[in-house]
Amino acid sequence: TTWLRERYFIGSTALTKIWSRHTLKAGYEIRPTFLNNTEPGAPSGRASFDGAWTGLNQQAPFAQQGAGMASFLLGLPNGFSFDSGKLGWALSFRNHAFYVQDDWRVNKRLTLNLGLRWDYEAPMTERFDRLGAIDFTADSGIRANSSWNFAQDVVGAGQLPAGVPVPTIQGPFLGSPSRINSGRFSGRGGTSPVLTNFGPRLGMAYQINEKTVFRAGFGIIYAGYTGNASGSDSLSVQRFFRTTGTSLITLDNGQSAFASLSNPFPNDAGLIRATNDPDEVRRRYQGNNAFLYDYNMRPSYEISYNAGFQRQIGKWAFEGTFIGNRGVSLFYEGNPWVNPIDPRFLALGATLERPVANPFFGAGNTENGNQLTARTIPFKQLLRPQPHLVGDVRTLRLPVGQSTYLAGFFRAERRYSNGLSVLVSYTVSKLIENTPGKAGSAYGLPQDGRTWSDLRGVSVQDQPQKLVATYMYDLPVGKGKKWLGSPQGSSGKLLDGIAGGWSVSGFTTIASGYPLQITQNDNYTGGMGLGRLRPSLAGGNIRTGASVSDSVGFPNQARQPYLNRAAFAVTQRYGIGTVPANLPNLRQPTFNITDLAVMKSFRFTEKVFLQVRLEAQNAFNTPIFNLGGNDLNIQSANFGFMNSVISTPRNMQFGGRFVF
Repeated sequence: TTWLRERYFIGSTALTKIWSRHTLKAGYEIRPTFLNNTEPGAPSGRASFDGAWTGLNQQAPFAQQGAGMASFLLGLPNGFSFDSGKLGWALSFRNHAFYVQDDWRVNKRLTLNLGLRWDYEAPMTERFDRLGAIDFTADSGIRANSSWNFAQDVVGAGQLPAGVPVPTIQGPFLGSPSRINSGRFSGRGGTSPVLTNFGPRLGMAYQINEKTVFRAGFGIIYAGYTGNASGSDSLSVQRFFRTTGTSLITLDNGQSAFASLSNPFPNDAGLIRATNDPDEVRRRYQGNNAFLYDYNMRPSYEISYNAGFQRQIGKWAFEGTFIGNRGVSLFYEGNPWVNPIDPRFLALGATLERPVANPFFGAGNTENGNQLTARTIPFKQLLRPQPHLVGDVRTLRLPVGQSTYLAGFFRAERRYSNGLSVLVSYTVSKLIENTPGKAGSAYGLPQDGRTWSDLRGVSVQDQPQKLVATYMYDLPVGKGKKWLGSPQGSSGKLLDGIAGGWSVSGFTTIASGYPLQITQNDNYTGGMGLGRLRPSLAGGNIRTGASVSDSVGFPNQARQPYLNRAAFAVTQRYGIGTVPANLPNLRQPTFNITDLAVMKSFRFTEKVFLQVRLEAQNAFNTPIFNLGGNDLNIQSANFGFMNSVISTPRNMQFGGRFVF
């Protein structure tokens, strides 16, 4: 169980001065945020028992083994782990902003909005300075053995054939995870402060005539880090602030018990005590996993701009606006590895996996039991840019993403008149990005782990066209309406009660489907810092020409698949797939849903009436079929068949309201 307590505070002050044609505004905002979290883990320990210690012979077949309950009564587990969980973390974020703005009415037709905002997000701090970070310029302190010689110890020993690339093993080896507020990282913040976040705000409104207005705007908006993560790993808290351990139950392959339930860590064997000492933290990170911020990371920001016209014609108001947005240095949600192997080495194939003499043998922290301490190391590790970083070392929220959004927005609105109101909006747009991780993409990283343009293309969120219409109509029948406006007598009132007081309203959405992502099961990128492999194009048409209805169901039910499996091939080991992350011209089926409501009012007096209504979500019960994740996997038997529905069945509800 995880306990998370969040506290948010907002403070602001503002000053407004009206001077001639100017309305001057200035202000300051502060938004402190505090996150307190406890992740208990296993503070009392976690033990497992089997019959190994109570059997006749540990090496005997299962039939001669003992009972787990008997081992429990003897206090002899087959495994025991411990996570103190006594110290939670306590984080603090502080966002500051100053702004000035001038709303300048130049003349009766033209108004200008001129402003400047300065944002400063103070680096995240932790109450006990337990944050970690990566400094790619710091000396890791790891040294290669001076006697190691690739030609002699590797090629000469027959571990690799002659002619393979010679790795560069020469110190100092830069790049080291460590703790903040130490000699490596000055100050208590988890990142270096950035004081240059100035965002201009420009706007204008020009009245061409009494029924036509032109508007335009421009702004730069900075995004902060606050609230973008929740766990200790995702917040760059150094991982050794808790005491953890895994018992060494036996040291002689089960002949005798070294540890027991009453003494799971004799002489602290297998126990890693909590520490916040900077040198010890750095030492423990040697060869260990690390999910940390780059200390020199920079904030992301957006450049937003728009321009459009508004025009009134009779009872209708029309709008046409161009909208643009460019995202710069966007946070990359895939948490990329810090040193992926150069893809040109993939041509070596299985040779990359061969164990070779380790130039770092004995250089790492022996408690971690990592590759730096072993006599051999996979050849692929030595070919990585930072061969000394052998653990799963990743950078949190690396600011390397880019996005571009361009759209045309059109709206027509008929304000309520004669019982009818209509609002129709239509958007034609395109969203291109290389940061799909946060949107639920199957591909959070480029295939080679480093070339961000590999993922650049239409976004998984891209919807090139979207039409939304809302409408309401009061039928012109009944008292005060066009027909039966003055019912007379009991028959007239009865007819008014039946035919009058009816209203109909609705909401319709028609939108393009999202781009397709073709995947495969086989993935051969382990231990090299690469992203998930994509399939390769094999030629031929990807679409079969089958309609959506023809493709609904499993292969033995549907008429034919929506996609052509023969157009793709599985990318083999040590390859790079050629299928784009998102197919630019193939999408999920169109989204088309209408919700309707019918209302009837029964008036007894001017102030007393009963209103009943019948509402229907997805009124026409239209199923929106989709290709699910398994249906887009070329190694699945269901590839290309529609087996997912993203719409809900028609849902009707009846309600009433009595007003008196």
